[in-house]
Amino acid sequence: MGPECRAFVADCHDAVSRASLGVLVEGALGPIEILAIDSGGPSAGRFEVHDDDRWADIVDQYVLAAATLLRAVLPGMRATFGVDRHGDILLGKGAL
Repeated sequence: MGPECRAFVADCHDAVSRASLGVLVEGALGPIEILAIDSGGPSAGRFEVHDDDRWADIVDQYVLAAATLLRAVLPGMRATFGVDRHGDILLGKGAL
């Protein structure tokens, strides 16, 4: 039988939820080897239809959420694979 693959869900709008996700996953599966982040992307619309509050929400949900999760799991990846080699990180279109 091959390696185990499981999905874990966090609320990208909630700082505590996204910060604890890495701890939850590593606690269940051990050090992360492949991290895939895809929050789905902002709502459709032209640039000018999003006001400053919506842009702040987009940055929080997609950019800061990805940075928070990377910060949480990167130490374990480096401990497992070394400082110069740290597993794989995949960012979906919605993550950045």
